[in-house]
Amino acid sequence: MATEAETAAVARALTKRYANGVLALDQFDLDIGRASITALIGNNGSGKTTLLKILAGLLTPDSGSAQALGCNPATRATWLRARLGYVSQEVELDPEMTAWETLNLFAKLYSLPRATCHALVGALAESFGIAQHLPRLVSTFSSGLRQRLHLAVGVLNEPELLLLDEPTAALDPAGRSFVWHFLQGLRSEGRAIVVVSHDLAEVSQHCQAIALLHKGRLLASGSPADVIAAHANWRLEVELAGRIETDTTRFHQLVSLPGVKSVSARERQLVVDFAEREASVVQRVTEAILQQLVRLNAAVLGYRLHPPDLASAYFNLTGAGIEEAAQSGRVESGKGAGGRYRQGQESMV
Repeated sequence: MATEAETAAVARALTKRYANGVLALDQFDLDIGRASITALIGNNGSGKTTLLKILAGLLTPDSGSAQALGCNPATRATWLRARLGYVSQEVELDPEMTAWETLNLFAKLYSLPRATCHALVGALAESFGIAQHLPRLVSTFSSGLRQRLHLAVGVLNEPELLLLDEPTAALDPAGRSFVWHFLQGLRSEGRAIVVVSHDLAEVSQHCQAIALLHKGRLLASGSPADVIAAHANWRLEVELAGRIETDTTRFHQLVSLPGVKSVSARERQLVVDFAEREASVVQRVTEAILQQLVRLNAAVLGYRLHPPDLASAYFNLTGAGIEEAAQSGRVESGKGAGGRYRQGQESMV
């Protein structure tokens, strides 16, 4: 367990149930380190936003305790507001104000020194690529520009702890790249950033730690590499020409192949999970599986070999995938037709 000097936020046995009966957090524990970017991942309703709001002092837990920058957010909200930044998923900005007016208004709300306020707003607008748009009304902004302005507002007070709820959701690839680069800069200054994200490829690339939530509980935490090593596996998905019969016993013999953990069927798809982690061994077993399917007269249309990744870890821990994760880290290995297969170009990760 990290020491107080190493942690920016702590949750202990946090429980929160809403008036409609939904249990958002259930005995939730987590340490969030300083000088790091921590991603909260999980399907909608897993408790991610609730956790952010409790740490920001916007919600009070029913039981358990939370600390942000060493204090109780529920009782030290004023002190914390000057040191913490919170950017919600919904962009809540006055559409009839200009971007310049918006930034200056929040600078005043943060009680920033008037002598340096204008210079700070200008520099921040330049950093976020919105300087040329400052005279425009927020109502004329695209969703991407509005999100950039929203993020700029969130860091006006140069927070020690920054809480972001899906900050890249409305941004194009260039905008997302900018946000992650900006957050890495904050991390290098010793600040702590907590990000809710569904983009597991970005999380793997940019975050030092992750917390995987499911139904209000913490299922796994650590570095992306550690979570992948502990919970992910190689997976082979084979597309067949016809629906797989209810009786799938003819495919059961595949389980006896070395390195195979399980075999399951989904309509026209055969799914093989590997216990083996060595890529070269997985490739050899994949070849053996495809050859065996040909001998079984299975009409193989194609196959995809998925390396261990956060999507695989999430599926193994919860039995369900994250919608956006379906597109991350996938490797197409080959195609086939008429009961035969042909090997394609591999790109092993």
